[in-house]
Amino acid sequence: TIRHYIDKGLLLPVRDKESNYYIFGELEVYRVYQIITLRNIGYTVLEIKALLNKDNILKELVEAEDKINDKILELENILGKLKEIINSNKIYKLNEVVFVYKEERSFKVVNEEKLVLNKKNKDAIEDLEQLFYIYSESSDVYERVIKSSKEDKTFSLYAGNYACKSLLVESEEEIVESVKLFISDPLFKMVNIENPQILVYENINLSLVYSNALVYTIEVKI
Repeated sequence: TIRHYIDKGLLLPVRDKESNYYIFGELEVYRVYQIITLRNIGYTVLEIKALLNKDNILKELVEAEDKINDKILELENILGKLKEIINSNKIYKLNEVVFVYKEERSFKVVNEEKLVLNKKNKDAIEDLEQLFYIYSESSDVYERVIKSSKEDKTFSLYAGNYACKSLLVESEEEIVESVKLFISDPLFKMVNIENPQILVYENINLSLVYSNALVYTIEVKI
């Protein structure tokens, strides 16, 4: 590496005339540490060569600090999302009913359309405005809704324990059939849930794990 820096003109040690060895004095050793520091920051060899020709590089170091802090924040956000995805896959089990405590959630109706499978870019990790569907067994209608503030809500799903079932789906028909099977489960007759509101949505944190499938979750408060 040091030979490379010499070839690129970043280091200019003198040669011993008899042995032909490079001689590194205190200045050269200091310069090596300076180059290593700048490389660790992320500067290229050519950029470092230009910087070392300046009398003072404090301005560039301050700018580099700002960029590194921005990168740290970006990586922390990505790490947080990855942890959320991994944790969701630990909580929700495919084709199994699990019980999850949910805080109160507010929704507003977008319009009353039939259930439509979300078509999304699975490479995107960023949060998207997610569509949910509220199914009422008595009217056999799916209302399309999105999360909203309490001030703008059409209705709320109250805090409490929810029975949740997640499944891989390829068609809207599969979701509709799965909802019917879900609410016919003897569990709901045991706890005497009458005309339950069923929340249906693509569980994006689970879908992101699969390359060629979508995962939908069905929820009902118990």
